[in-house]
Amino acid sequence: MLETPIIWHRLTELPFSELFGAHGLYVLWDSRDEERPSYIGSGKLLTHLARRFRRENMKGCPRPDGYAGIVGMQNDESVGVYTEAIKHLLLDVAADVGRLPRSKRTYSSPEALLELLRQHGSYSVSFHRHDPLMSPSSVLPLKDARTIVAWTLDRDDYWIEHRKMIPASYYRA
Repeated sequence: MLETPIIWHRLTELPFSELFGAHGLYVLWDSRDEERPSYIGSGKLLTHLARRFRRENMKGCPRPDGYAGIVGMQNDESVGVYTEAIKHLLLDVAADVGRLPRSKRTYSSPEALLELLRQHGSYSVSFHRHDPLMSPSSVLPLKDARTIVAWTLDRDDYWIEHRKMIPASYYRA
């Protein structure tokens, strides 16, 4: 089983210097919405976050809050595959728990995840420090890691398990 741990940082707590050359994921939350994130993105964190924050400020929206998780540095060849696979898994979980982002532009192809599953059979992603699908205004740091596990069903299909990821009672209240 292939495993990737990700430490999610609140954007307000992330040192700017850690973003240089970092690839990863980010989950933005509008301060007026506690039900679902406004956007889930991935790529070069410094570039993408700067672009998103500039766009939000131009619309006259309150500055978004959220999380960023660093997957690796840009000189690592496989970091793009891992980042896209994790984004796809995160969007799958968000769909399962009713937390898909409000932005309809958020999309992820399953091809990176399927590529990893063809090579390894299963893939586990553990989230540490914060759960990016919980509103940053009302959340405490995680005590234990939340995990998403994906298994290959066949060459072009997979199954995920994420019970430990998000407490169902939080979303069903």
